[in-house]
Amino acid sequence: MVKKIADMLNVAQWRAATPFVWPALYAILLVVGLTNYLPYNQANFWLGIVAVGLYIRYPVAKTGGFRFLFATILCLGLYLLLPVKTVLFFVLVSALLFSLEAISGRLHAAVFPAIFLMSPVANYIAEVFSFPVRLQLSQWAAKILQFTGNEVVAMGNSISFNGALFDVDHACMGLSMLVSSLLMGLISMRLYEAKLQRRLPLVYLPIVLVFFMGFNVCANLIRIICLVYFQIGPGSAMHETIGLACWVLYGIIPSVWLMKNTLKKLGKVEPARATTGFKQPILRHYGFSQFALVLLLGILFKTQHGRPVEAACATPQWLVANGYSRQLLPHGVTQYKNDSTLIYLKSIVGFYSTDHNPSICWRGSGYSFTRVRQAAHGNAL
Repeated sequence: MVKKIADMLNVAQWRAATPFVWPALYAILLVVGLTNYLPYNQANFWLGIVAVGLYIRYPVAKTGGFRFLFATILCLGLYLLLPVKTVLFFVLVSALLFSLEAISGRLHAAVFPAIFLMSPVANYIAEVFSFPVRLQLSQWAAKILQFTGNEVVAMGNSISFNGALFDVDHACMGLSMLVSSLLMGLISMRLYEAKLQRRLPLVYLPIVLVFFMGFNVCANLIRIICLVYFQIGPGSAMHETIGLACWVLYGIIPSVWLMKNTLKKLGKVEPARATTGFKQPILRHYGFSQFALVLLLGILFKTQHGRPVEAACATPQWLVANGYSRQLLPHGVTQYKNDSTLIYLKSIVGFYSTDHNPSICWRGSGYSFTRVRQAAHGNAL
């Protein structure tokens, strides 16, 4: 009799732990399968974890749905065409969110931008598209500093201040501040929604995020002006202190204030109930869908394993290279070299590839970029 009761307790405990099996499985696949891809060393990744945790803590409905399952299947199809780690990341994250939503409740739609911002692809996009913004910030900062009566000239991403040259690095208007500001905005939104018992309609979310980006640009502009005017170079404690102070005073505080007042005026009254505990999934065919999804993942990964990487594009041919020696290097790279200049030309493997942007691939190879500018090339070097 005692043995039967013990067996029943074991079964009950096993059933109680069943909801956690699938999320744990996808989390393991995510960590093990993308160990070298996930940016563990970046604050944005952990801010994204905090944001997703808040959305799981405060679901908007008691019952989840199959939308993340459909997203997983869609990403799986895309992975067949583009077998890159970015797509695989969204495959596993979508599967993880599907399993979490089933045991916690329907998640807030803002979890989508939170997941995107914590992914490495957001860092890539911020790195690439912040380049023209950096050039524009350098121009604006130089024009504002000219009102101080000093001799100021902007040259690309560099600012000459009374003969001293300052470079506007990618950190001044890049992923370290821009993505962090957006994630902090999403975190403050969910916190104020829970506190004020209101929810912001989704139509206003992109507008609010644009304002967050605007505040971040202003914070970076003020930061550049302060650093150049007081001639504070990188590597000092004051340099980092001014950067953090500008980010908080002109980026985070206005964003939080905007979110709070926007929710008071435009938010719909909706009680926010915190999840008191995970529950058994009540979705129909949940177990079958999870098993089928894992089976499909296994088949797909086995099929894709060993698939040859797309060959590099043809090496660019320059008509004239006066004074330069030309050498063809592996992976579609062409080297032009003379006594004073070294130039590398790298082909684009594909529109989905991240290694064709110099600020990504060359920095990863040990190079650094200090003074950059836009220029149109002709037929001669």
